[in-house]
Amino acid sequence: MRRTSQLRGATNIVCGTLLSTLLSISVSSAQGLSAAPSAPSAQVGVPGARSTNVEIAQRLLARLGLLNEQATGVMTAATSDAIRRFASQQNLIFTNQVTDQILRAMRGAAWNTGGWKKGALKGQEKLMDSTGVREAQSYLIKLGFNPGPADGTFGPQTQSSVESFQANQQTSVDGLITKTALMNLKRATLLNAADSVGTIRILNWPDYIEPTVLEDFEKQTKIRIIYDTYGSNEELESKLKTSREPYDVAIPTASHISELKANKLLRPLDRNLLKNLGNIDPKILAYLEAWDQGAKYSVPYMWFTLGIASNQRLVSKFAPNAKLDSLSAIFDPIQAKQLSACGIRIVDSASDIIPLAALSTGLKKWSNDAQSMAAAEKILMGIRDIVQPISSDEYIDALAKGKICVAIGFSGDTIQARKDATPGNSIQYRVPIEGSSLGFDTLTIPANSKNSALAHQFIDYILLPQVVGKISNTVRYANGNINSGPFIDPALLQDPGIYPPADVMKRLIVVPSLTADMKENIDRVWKKFSHK
Repeated sequence: MRRTSQLRGATNIVCGTLLSTLLSISVSSAQGLSAAPSAPSAQVGVPGARSTNVEIAQRLLARLGLLNEQATGVMTAATSDAIRRFASQQNLIFTNQVTDQILRAMRGAAWNTGGWKKGALKGQEKLMDSTGVREAQSYLIKLGFNPGPADGTFGPQTQSSVESFQANQQTSVDGLITKTALMNLKRATLLNAADSVGTIRILNWPDYIEPTVLEDFEKQTKIRIIYDTYGSNEELESKLKTSREPYDVAIPTASHISELKANKLLRPLDRNLLKNLGNIDPKILAYLEAWDQGAKYSVPYMWFTLGIASNQRLVSKFAPNAKLDSLSAIFDPIQAKQLSACGIRIVDSASDIIPLAALSTGLKKWSNDAQSMAAAEKILMGIRDIVQPISSDEYIDALAKGKICVAIGFSGDTIQARKDATPGNSIQYRVPIEGSSLGFDTLTIPANSKNSALAHQFIDYILLPQVVGKISNTVRYANGNINSGPFIDPALLQDPGIYPPADVMKRLIVVPSLTADMKENIDRVWKKFSHK
């Protein structure tokens, strides 16, 4: 998907030199702490005036726990009081301005508080390497943000400028320069907002698109894209419910469409606006009927299997006799113990993994009943101290770089890991002999979309064979377009990990839409298993 969760696409990396820099950097010498050109200092006493410096200060103060209000860029009494308290803590002179000195001190404090100095901040593993950081810094400068020098070093000033960019786009704010962030920064420099005919907001799994597809769409249509990501279907649902700015296109897993419909989060598609529907494979549409009868709310995007991925170098070293064609390699505590020395993981997606755990007991299918749930729970509780969940946006990198040796994950992600494997690492993927699940991600339009007509235009563009074929070449997932074959790398078409042969397809099950009660049970068991 993803998925990595599953950008279901290419992985975000941290090179050794960057990581060592992060581990050793000091606040006084960190990139971006020295003075640099910035927006004019904001005067505290000017009511209603908006300032970039004030917006940055508000965001930093919130991270430091000193301010509990949205970063608007407008000086408020609460903001002024928070700045005064921060200045007092740091033994700085408080004036009626947000000065560069105050901002430098805030960035340094937030950097240390967040754990960057010690290399311990969550998400650090998703950083681009120094080349990617330098490229992102150059885009930030073009866009009028202030990342400090474009030197490829990720420091507090760069981080806060990325946060400002993300906040201005009203996407997820984490300050990280990931593959998605770099893609968004580049596109923001290509199409002037004043020249666009409208804007659509897209919500997708991380790394689950070919960046040039978005660029080409913007060039051809003058429709501006704001692109945001999520890490699980549960997070997608939460974002659709709570985002201040609605999304226009969302890409959920098909098995969650029923729940999204029940919560009135999706609108029916206007098929009259989708001229390229004839490109969809009828066999794929038949599978989709299990979750969206008549395909009223969705069209297929990519499809995938769940299977066993392995780093052969590590397996040969630590468990050469491991049988990696069976679910027992992960779900049998005795066999899993053998692989624990080199790292054994399952992707952090409860609704995908729990049915697979039930299959490992000999059940032929997942039936959304008490027997299926009890079988899965028993298996997971038996391995909870041996096998750990791994987020989908860590999965590819961990396999490719030999950080783990075996995992249950998604087919496309594993094929990406194979492509990105560092020297000496060889990645294999197997659909278990007991069977596995077949899944789909779909293109949908949220119920509160402000730009439904433009959203249909984007979906119709993705349905072009040459467009979705280009996406498959990047994300390493099979698509549901029957006419896309000529545009897909022949090696991918022949890869059984992406397009399984007929005998493997017969072993795949379709997990039906989860009932509300079953979803609660799955959440309960997963929290217990993952020690949440």
